[in-house]
Amino acid sequence: MQLLCDFEQGTKKVLVTPIYKNPCMLALTIPDMGEEVAVGSHTLSLELTINGQSFTESGLTFMYNSVDPALTEEDLRRMDEEEAKNTKKAPPKKK
Repeated sequence: MQLLCDFEQGTKKVLVTPIYKNPCMLALTIPDMGEEVAVGSHTLSLELTINGQSFTESGLTFMYNSVDPALTEEDLRRMDEEEAKNTKKAPPKKK
Protein backbone atom coordinates (compact mmCIF):
# COMPACT_ATOMS: atom_id res chain seq x y z
CA MET A 1 0.00 0.00 0.00
CA GLN A 2 1.36 3.42 -0.99
CA LEU A 3 -0.62 6.27 0.55
CA LEU A 4 -0.14 9.56 -1.35
CA CYS A 5 -1.73 13.02 -1.37
CA ASP A 6 -2.08 14.80 -4.70
CA PHE A 7 -2.04 18.60 -4.57
CA GLU A 8 -3.29 20.25 -7.78
CA GLN A 9 -3.58 23.79 -9.09
CA GLY A 10 -4.47 23.96 -12.77
CA THR A 11 -2.12 21.59 -14.57
CA LYS A 12 0.47 21.59 -11.76
CA LYS A 13 0.43 18.42 -9.60
CA VAL A 14 2.64 17.53 -6.64
CA LEU A 15 2.49 14.20 -4.81
CA VAL A 16 3.30 14.06 -1.08
CA THR A 17 3.59 11.06 1.21
CA PRO A 18 1.48 11.73 4.32
CA ILE A 19 2.01 10.30 7.80
CA TYR A 20 -0.84 8.03 8.84
CA LYS A 21 -2.03 9.07 12.33
CA ASN A 22 -5.29 7.14 12.70
CA PRO A 23 -8.32 6.18 10.55
CA CYS A 24 -9.52 9.82 10.61
CA MET A 25 -6.27 11.78 10.45
CA LEU A 26 -3.21 12.22 8.24
CA ALA A 27 -0.29 14.59 8.77
CA LEU A 28 1.49 16.11 5.80
CA THR A 29 3.69 18.93 4.67
CA ILE A 30 2.18 21.31 2.13
CA PRO A 31 4.57 21.24 -0.83
CA ASP A 32 6.14 24.12 -2.70
CA MET A 33 4.07 24.26 -5.88
CA GLY A 34 6.95 25.77 -7.88
CA GLU A 35 7.24 28.68 -10.25
CA GLU A 36 4.30 27.47 -12.36
CA VAL A 37 1.97 28.80 -9.65
CA ALA A 38 2.03 32.60 -9.70
CA VAL A 39 2.59 34.68 -6.57
CA GLY A 40 -0.71 35.17 -4.72
CA SER A 41 -3.53 33.13 -3.20
CA HIS A 42 -4.74 30.06 -5.08
CA THR A 43 -7.25 27.31 -4.41
CA LEU A 44 -5.55 23.92 -4.44
CA SER A 45 -7.41 20.64 -4.65
CA LEU A 46 -6.34 17.66 -2.58
CA GLU A 47 -7.06 14.01 -3.35
CA LEU A 48 -5.74 10.76 -1.88
CA THR A 49 -4.65 7.42 -3.29
CA ILE A 50 -3.53 4.13 -1.76
CA ASN A 51 -2.17 2.67 -4.99
CA GLY A 52 -0.73 5.67 -6.88
CA GLN A 53 -3.28 5.30 -9.68
CA SER A 54 -6.88 5.58 -8.42
CA PHE A 55 -7.52 8.86 -6.61
CA THR A 56 -10.44 9.99 -4.49
CA GLU A 57 -12.87 12.51 -5.94
CA SER A 58 -13.73 14.23 -2.66
CA GLY A 59 -13.33 17.79 -3.92
CA LEU A 60 -11.32 18.92 -0.90
CA THR A 61 -9.75 22.35 -1.42
CA PHE A 62 -7.76 24.86 0.58
CA MET A 63 -6.19 28.27 0.07
CA TYR A 64 -2.48 28.22 -0.84
CA ASN A 65 -0.46 31.42 -0.61
CA SER A 66 2.43 31.43 -3.09
CA VAL A 67 5.07 34.00 -2.17
CA ASP A 68 7.96 35.50 -4.09
CA PRO A 69 10.99 33.22 -3.53
CA ALA A 70 13.22 36.31 -3.39
CA LEU A 71 11.60 37.45 -0.12
CA THR A 72 13.81 37.32 2.96
CA GLU A 73 12.82 35.62 6.22
CA GLU A 74 12.24 39.11 7.65
CA ASP A 75 9.87 39.97 4.76
CA LEU A 76 7.95 36.74 5.33
CA ARG A 77 7.71 37.40 9.07
CA ARG A 78 6.32 40.90 8.43
CA MET A 79 3.76 39.48 5.97
CA ASP A 80 2.64 36.90 8.57
CA GLU A 81 2.31 39.61 11.24
CA GLU A 82 0.31 41.86 8.93
CA GLU A 83 -2.01 39.02 7.96
CA ALA A 84 -2.54 38.09 11.61
CA LYS A 85 -3.30 41.71 12.50
CA ASN A 86 -5.82 42.01 9.65
CA THR A 87 -7.68 38.86 10.67
CA LYS A 88 -8.02 40.12 14.28
CA LYS A 89 -9.61 43.44 13.35
CA ALA A 90 -13.10 43.87 14.72
CA PRO A 91 -15.93 44.20 12.21
CA PRO A 92 -17.26 47.73 11.69
CA LYS A 93 -19.90 48.91 14.14
CA LYS A 94 -23.49 48.83 12.98
CA LYS A 95 -25.15 52.21 12.61
